[in-house]
Amino acid sequence: MKKLGILIISIGLCAGLKAQSIDQETLNRVEIFIDKAVEGFDIPSVIVGIVEGGALKHTISRGEYKRGSGQKVNGQSQYQIASLTKSMTAIIANSLSLEGKLDLDRSISDFLKDDLGAQKSKTFANITLKDVLQHRAGLPNDGASIPPTPNGQAMIGGYTKDNFFKDLSNMELKEDQIGNFGYSNFGFALIGYILTKETGESYENLLQRYVFKPYGLNASTSDLESVRSTLVTPYHVHKRNAETAAWEMGMSIPAGGVLSTVSDLSKLLIAEMEAFQQYQKDGIVTPLVLTADKKPLVETTNYGYGFFEGKNPSDHSIMQLGHGGDVDGFGSFFEFYPDLDMGLILLTSSGGSWFNDLKADVEKLILGIPVKDSMPLSKAELKKYIGKYDFGKGQVMRIFRRGNYLMTTLNGSSPARLYAESENEFFYKSMNSSFEFELDKRGKISKTIYRQGEQEFFPKKIR
Repeated sequence: MKKLGILIISIGLCAGLKAQSIDQETLNRVEIFIDKAVEGFDIPSVIVGIVEGGALKHTISRGEYKRGSGQKVNGQSQYQIASLTKSMTAIIANSLSLEGKLDLDRSISDFLKDDLGAQKSKTFANITLKDVLQHRAGLPNDGASIPPTPNGQAMIGGYTKDNFFKDLSNMELKEDQIGNFGYSNFGFALIGYILTKETGESYENLLQRYVFKPYGLNASTSDLESVRSTLVTPYHVHKRNAETAAWEMGMSIPAGGVLSTVSDLSKLLIAEMEAFQQYQKDGIVTPLVLTADKKPLVETTNYGYGFFEGKNPSDHSIMQLGHGGDVDGFGSFFEFYPDLDMGLILLTSSGGSWFNDLKADVEKLILGIPVKDSMPLSKAELKKYIGKYDFGKGQVMRIFRRGNYLMTTLNGSSPARLYAESENEFFYKSMNSSFEFELDKRGKISKTIYRQGEQEFFPKKIR
């Protein structure tokens, strides 16, 4: 996610920092922010785990396993962790590579000749397993046989092996995207298949061997049926009282199907952070170091094997590594700050933009970064900003109202909430970006300024 030069600078800036200790006042503020989110968005459950000094020091839980059940969630409650699973798949691949059992530079076509035949497998001749691990293989986000899933509805029945191979056989790579970052769930389904084929073991067995047992993740599994009866119930992202279900992923399990707890994930986070801290000192790569081989994603962020590494968007002196996930209903965040010896885990049973914003708020609080205050605006005050804004080069952002606040989406991306700093200034919590609108005497928009870090853009309202 970051260029090497930037990485060295970041390490240098952080090298003198010591492990933080979170005081009671900060913890009280964290709980206030959690309670505001739970009450304001009617969230059925959320759990926040905070790691300090090599231990899970604080677990803050809100909500129930199932609405009305009276059974409160806690650090041992199981959730589907969605795309955070990719980092576990990457740990398996990294482990096999370091053992000399898997060549990450080997062409994907070599792995698939027996399945697709020599001719069709040539489609994948120019991409390697490493390319797929880094989302740079020109693969689609999902296989064509996976039906569109309405936002908030779980996938039922799973991605079958027949459909997986049907999609492989009919797939054409985006040649112009090879070497460029393009997030691909299908890619990690493919990695999972290759791992099981090369080892002769099931994905669950590989998880147990390389992830769960070595690090004490005793309540984690990829076998949904074995824990379905004790799993926290997920709820629709837009209808918080409407039950949905865990995703049945089939061949896509290596991309997002693991089920785990805050307690278990904290053990993995601590082990990964210690491995990375050791890597910072001696440069020795171990299976848990997933960003030793990384590619730049944006200026402040790199992507390794199923894992992000970069600068905190609000304070570039702080390095952070991690991943998150969302399968409508369940959401997850897993992030650590090696130079501060701290980490943060969040799990919820009803995700959405609020979850990104809560993570950003809690992160700032525990890292000692100021948290901006927001103010309420009336629907009439918000109405003047609704519309489409042209940034040029095909980039169009839509601003719309949802309830008593504004949301934005860029070219159909997942919506993000805007928070009002004043009547004409708005900011995001989960990224270092903001809007300022200049109004004429009639109260109409005369100029729009969009700030992203140090950059300024001047989009035109077109509708």
